[in-house]
Amino acid sequence: MELMVVFWILSGLAGYVFLWQAITPQGWVWFAKPVGRVSFVAWLALLLAFALAFLNSDWQWPW
Repeated sequence: MELMVVFWILSGLAGYVFLWQAITPQGWVWFAKPVGRVSFVAWLALLLAFALAFLNSDWQWPW
């Protein structure tokens, strides 16, 4: 459960970074570099890992 919270926080922070990239010219310059593309793929992998961990867990809503 705690690992899923860490995944959620990290994917949220990465999402803000990529949102910044999408709305600013400086972000597009950074995204055009290989490090930007690699980090985007890493973010997608993080989201996939979170989704798989969530689907494979027995976590229930508290209500």
